[in-house]
Amino acid sequence: MKISKTSVMKDILNRISISLRLVLRDKGTVIVFLLSVLSFFLVCNSLNQAATKQSKIPIGLINLDVTSEHGVETPTDSSRSLVENLHTVESFLVIEKDMDTLERMLQKREIHCFYVINKGYEEKLKDGDLTHLITTYQVRGDQSVSVLSDIFAGEMMYQICVERTASRYAAILKDKNLEAKEDFYQYAKELRENNEFEFKFDITLSDTTNGQEMFEKIDNSLIYRQVIAGLFAILLSFVILFSYTYVCMEREQGIEKRVQISMVSRWSKDLGTIGSVLILSLTLSVVFISCVCYYTKLPQAFGRLLLLSLAFALMISLLFLFLTKIVRSFIAYQLFGAIMVLVLGASGFLSFLGVVLKADFLNVFKFTPNGWFIEKFVDIIINI
Repeated sequence: MKISKTSVMKDILNRISISLRLVLRDKGTVIVFLLSVLSFFLVCNSLNQAATKQSKIPIGLINLDVTSEHGVETPTDSSRSLVENLHTVESFLVIEKDMDTLERMLQKREIHCFYVINKGYEEKLKDGDLTHLITTYQVRGDQSVSVLSDIFAGEMMYQICVERTASRYAAILKDKNLEAKEDFYQYAKELRENNEFEFKFDITLSDTTNGQEMFEKIDNSLIYRQVIAGLFAILLSFVILFSYTYVCMEREQGIEKRVQISMVSRWSKDLGTIGSVLILSLTLSVVFISCVCYYTKLPQAFGRLLLLSLAFALMISLLFLFLTKIVRSFIAYQLFGAIMVLVLGASGFLSFLGVVLKADFLNVFKFTPNGWFIEKFVDIIINI
């Protein structure tokens, strides 16, 4: 008996429709699934925020160099510029609070130290006086503060150099009206805002296989987002495990034998089942990838990450479909399926651990579905 391609495609689409209705026919199941999606969004959002914070060093900051007009305190131009520059430093998480709050945070080790921009900061800069510009508060014996202070001072160097150079320039021209100094300030501003003169350091990644070089901006939060990717892989595996439970239920209730009588081919039935599972997985994938793209500021990575997520979901679907073929009991399927999810999750963690610890013997776990997913997730983020 010859079967047309149209009838095969129709069988697959019918199976997808039936599978989705079987999974979602119960209102309780629908509510649980929607709540799971919502909960996952909140958890993923919180984890991404935490990843951004944990990848930076928390420091406190107080700006006392302000001017008061009509009872309103306004930061001076130089101090405001310094604060803005500090907020752009990728290594710092700048927390602006009052003195008492920052002292309590320092005692609890919630911040490494805090800096106070002293009154008269701008005036001293213009006069060439570099004493008592900044006051540092730290825990006694904390050696890391000296490194943090060097980074902090680096943001001051531009202002110091501009003021010193402007003063020398005005002195050479013997300009007493300070017009030359103002002209120099304007020239320095234009030079800094010109992209052709934007000085910065690039991280060079050398590919030893083909000799090419890539210049990429790597964010420290990527390490933490690998953990989030691993958690997503585990959660998605559990959702797929749950989605295949009805296949075992069909077998126990005798529905599978009735389907065989209907002349629907076995592989059409399996493809329809996989299709329905991928549709359910798509919802979680979109939530996860949207959060990642938003916090990494890489919306262009959405498509590639979505394809990666669907490819991972397809691999896990095939594993659980195979499990339904060899396990007949519904309870046995749930038991072995849960063990499989835990083993895959552990393999992903060991793969991540191998990268962090540079342990080559753990690289074998990159060939597991979860390890492969985490590795490709990182590749897309840093190479997009």
